[in-house]
Amino acid sequence: MELVVPIIIGLIVLFIALKLLKGVVKTFGIVIAIAIAAGLYFAMGGGA
Repeated sequence: MELVVPIIIGLIVLFIALKLLKGVVKTFGIVIAIAIAAGLYFAMGGGA
């Protein structure tokens, strides 16, 4: 059961984020996507 909760929370957050992005300017969404991609890149040790 411990694994189910984070997955559900993650899906809810993703759903909310997608709904918000639809109402936001596309360029702003692109900036967020780049920021998330960069964050994941550094989080996985790809950065200095």
